[in-house]
Amino acid sequence: MEPHVSKDKLTIYRRHSQKCKASKTSGGGLNCDCPLWAHGKLKSRFVQRSLDTRLPEIANQKVEDLLNPPPELPQHASSGVITLRTPPGAIKLVDAANEFLTSKERRGTNTQTLYRRALVHFLRHLADQGITRLKDVDTPHLRRYFADHNQWKRNTAHSRLTHLRVFFNFCRKKRWIVWSPAADSDLYTAKKDPAREPFTTNEISRILEAVGHMPESERDRARAAILMLLYTGVRISDLAFAERAYVTAHNLYDYCVIKTRRRITLPPQLQPVVLEALAKLPPSRVYFFQPDREDDYERARKALRDGEEFQACLPDYTERVACVSKLVLRVLALAKVKGTCHKFRDTFAINLLTSNADSFSVGIYTVSKMLGHSDVKITEGHYLNLIPGYRERLSHATRVLSYVWPNQSDQAKNTEGYAESK
Repeated sequence: MEPHVSKDKLTIYRRHSQKCKASKTSGGGLNCDCPLWAHGKLKSRFVQRSLDTRLPEIANQKVEDLLNPPPELPQHASSGVITLRTPPGAIKLVDAANEFLTSKERRGTNTQTLYRRALVHFLRHLADQGITRLKDVDTPHLRRYFADHNQWKRNTAHSRLTHLRVFFNFCRKKRWIVWSPAADSDLYTAKKDPAREPFTTNEISRILEAVGHMPESERDRARAAILMLLYTGVRISDLAFAERAYVTAHNLYDYCVIKTRRRITLPPQLQPVVLEALAKLPPSRVYFFQPDREDDYERARKALRDGEEFQACLPDYTERVACVSKLVLRVLALAKVKGTCHKFRDTFAINLLTSNADSFSVGIYTVSKMLGHSDVKITEGHYLNLIPGYRERLSHATRVLSYVWPNQSDQAKNTEGYAESK
C-alpha cells in the first residue's frame, strides 16, 4: 500500500492593518481592501507569501498559477530568444507563446505578467481539449473558453480577450496563421465599458474643499497630489514617483512614463498653484510623494531613464503606488464624490479638448502627447465621442478656405483668349 501524500494546497487570506475595521468584525475575512496573502503547502514545503494584489479574482488566478505552474519553455542557450524554423502548420502553441512573451520583455513587469497569465490559462484550456498546434485554434474554441469562464467580471474578461487578440495578431504578422481566431467583434458579448466622464465643476470644487479638511499630517501631500492629477493628467503610478528633477526651469513637468518607459513627448506646464503646493513638500525628497532613502533611489531612477525595468528596482513598488492611491481616494471619500484616480486623467483630457474650440487637429494631438499615448487613435477612441459638436467643428474648418475670384472683365478676356487658342 502506497503511503498517503497530501496534495499541495494554498489558502488565501488578508493581512489586515491595525486600522482595518473588517478584522475586528466576525466573518470579516476578505471583505476589505487589505493585501491578499497565501499560505499552505507548495512543492511539499510550507510557504507564506504575498500575492501582490487586493482583488480576490486575481489572487485566485495567482494561486492557480502557483499550484499548476506552466512547463518550462525551451530557450536558446546564448540569447534566450527562440526563432521558430518549423513550417507554420507544425508550430506548437507553447512555442508561439514563448516567442510572443520574449517580444514583450521590454514591457513593464505587470504587463508581462498579464500576458503570461492569459496565455498560460488559455493554453491549459486548449490542452484539455487535445489542441496543441497553433493552426488548430479556431473561433469556436475561444467562444467555449469564455463560456466556460462566464463567472469572470467584465473587466477580467475584456482584459483576457485583449491579451489573446494581441497574441494572435502577433502570430498573424509572423505569418504563422492567415487570420486571427480572436478577431470577431462579437466574440465576447458583455456590457460595454462605462463612458469616461470627467468630474463636474461642482465635484472638483468639493474635492478641493475636502483637501482643506484632511488631517494636517496629510494635507500638503493631498493638495499636491490632487492638483498634479488635475493639471497634468499623469497616471497614479507616475504621480507616486513624481521626481523633483522632472520640473524644468520653464516649469514644465518633463517626466519618464513608467508604463511605456519613455519620456513624455509633450510635457505639460505646471501652473503656479501646483508649483506652490509642491514647494510645501519636504525639499530633501527625490520623489515628492516618497520618503527619503540613503541611495536616493539612484538605481531605479537610472533604470527608468535608460528605458529599463523600473519596478524590479523597487520590490515594494505596488505598495508605494497603493499608498498614494489611497491618499487620493480618501480625499474623494471626504468630498463624497464617486470616482477613481484615473478619472482625474479623464477630466484633464476632456477639459483640455473642450477648451480648445478653435483647432480640432491640434487639440487632439496635443492631448494625446501630453497623456503619453502611443497613438493618437487611442485618445480619439477614449474621448472624442464625449465631446459634443467635435465632428461639426472639424467640418466647419472649411470656412477658412478663400480663393481670389477674377472680376467680370478679366474673366471675359480669359474666355476670349481661350477661344482663340482653340
